[in-house]
Amino acid sequence: MPEKRTEQALEEFRTALSLDPLSPIVNLNYAFTLMVARRYSESLAQFNKAIESNPSFRGLHFYLSQLYAVTGRFAEAVGELQKYDPSIPGSFSADAQGYNKFMVATSLKREEPASVAVSYALLRDRDKTFEYLEKAYAVEDGDLEQSLRNPAMDSVRSDPRYGDLMRRLGLPE
Repeated sequence: MPEKRTEQALEEFRTALSLDPLSPIVNLNYAFTLMVARRYSESLAQFNKAIESNPSFRGLHFYLSQLYAVTGRFAEAVGELQKYDPSIPGSFSADAQGYNKFMVATSLKREEPASVAVSYALLRDRDKTFEYLEKAYAVEDGDLEQSLRNPAMDSVRSDPRYGDLMRRLGLPE
């Protein structure tokens, strides 16, 4: 998927699911890749199926929140983040700002700036998006490559900083 071969990635995940249909991480990655392919209804169905089988696998709630946010369903996105990390105090508005504030609080606690970059991209704040993408690059955040393929990043793909980062990672734009 980071190589921009989404259909091939989906086929590989289908093969993996045929071998281990209950694997939470394979189900998560398949659902996320469906989101990257902009097959949102299929992605949502896959996330829901995976959560039904693995309700305690918190990562599913985290990435489902990104699907909801990308599709403008911020109330659900914030709700999924609350399921992912109920230890974050405070109340968060059911809009892009509230989602961003919750994502900043939960992601920075875990030192995963790539996810913060996604939430800033949804706000169309290019400078903050690239600030956090550069932080993710510097700390070798494991989510950086998939975050760059997140549909939320559509708003920054034309920025020369995006192309520069993709070149440094050795990935096609």
